[in-house]
Amino acid sequence: NSGEERRTFKGHANTVLSVAVTPDGKYIVSGSEDKTIKLWDIKSGVERRTFEKHADWVRSVAVTPDGKYIVSGSQDGTTKLWDIRSGEEIKTFHSFTIYSVYSIVVTPDGKYIATGGSLGTENKNKIILWDIRRGKEIRTFEGHTSYVNSVVVTPDGKYIVSGSGDKTIKLWDINSGEERRTFKGHTSQVESVAVTPDGKYIVSGSFGGTIKLWDIKSGEERRTFEKHTSYVDSVAVTPDGKYIVSGSGDKTIKLWDINSGEERRTFERHTEIVFSVAVTPDGKYIVSGSGDNTIKLWDMENGEELRTFEGHTDSVWSVAVTPDGKYIVSRSKDQTIKLWNIKNGSLEANFVSFDDKEWLAWKPNGEDICSDNAYKYFCFVDDNKMEALPANHPVYKSKRKENLFKEYVK
Repeated sequence: NSGEERRTFKGHANTVLSVAVTPDGKYIVSGSEDKTIKLWDIKSGVERRTFEKHADWVRSVAVTPDGKYIVSGSQDGTTKLWDIRSGEEIKTFHSFTIYSVYSIVVTPDGKYIATGGSLGTENKNKIILWDIRRGKEIRTFEGHTSYVNSVVVTPDGKYIVSGSGDKTIKLWDINSGEERRTFKGHTSQVESVAVTPDGKYIVSGSFGGTIKLWDIKSGEERRTFEKHTSYVDSVAVTPDGKYIVSGSGDKTIKLWDINSGEERRTFERHTEIVFSVAVTPDGKYIVSGSGDNTIKLWDMENGEELRTFEGHTDSVWSVAVTPDGKYIVSRSKDQTIKLWNIKNGSLEANFVSFDDKEWLAWKPNGEDICSDNAYKYFCFVDDNKMEALPANHPVYKSKRKENLFKEYVK
């Protein structure tokens, strides 16, 4: 309602490539070009843990449905399973042919991980299904002739849907490993795929600016939506399955009626590319992230822009809504993750972490909380921002608020 930034999560040393929210809505997980995964407490803003055993960029992260484990996919060719509570690396999933892992999805039953990636130089592009408990590669899905850009699992957990740079979408049977169907019709690379809540249809967005609706059972292309004037970077389906939401390089978001194919509404207040769109769980609002460094909240029914969330200093690449519908999570090229309160927009705190795993969080009213040795990074100044206090000044100790500290980290 207010559009205010609730929180910024700072601590990664390079670009944040992926974020996820735990099923209980209490934590954010982020993966970065700095080769680490971080776990953040949404309520307090505290960086709870850093996971650091990947040897290259962490391109994708996910959380198992029970909320107990983090799954990360890296450019180092591995997928790792981490225990959220202990921070321990439980398993590493190695493919016999090392390839970059671009995308990850966990099946609804929490038994399997599907990873999409590419060998690039050898033009081998595949999806691998892993058994989480045993840590073994169950099967490989090969058939795409270019990189696998997006993977999702159908609501019943029976099929994997993949979108690729080879201009196709493929449907794979998880149990048998068979390619059930290839959906051809796009004339350029497939950027994003989604599945309707009833599991009957696939929605795909392409670099050519078109969105297509596919019947999973018959394989038929039911409809093409083509009023965008630039590429479609993101697609989402409303919880009731009646509408498609698309974000495009033409700086707009469009709302489409799945049954009639009509464009219901265009949302036009962004000044740069719309990289990502999401829908709130109640189906009332659209959230969009853009190259203009902002996130916007839109009323789906009347098309009104309700709020603009400003605070990122570079393009907003991805947005998501927490399961309770109370918060927006955004990741940006500025290497930060931000948490926004949808209802009142207030900024609750700011967050930063350091290379030695020390961390700091503070509120606009001056209250702060930090790890034991983070105060060595502090530099207090006067009201005119001119005079710095030395690191050993007693103000460091006096400014630490034990009650607040205990409340947040207990």
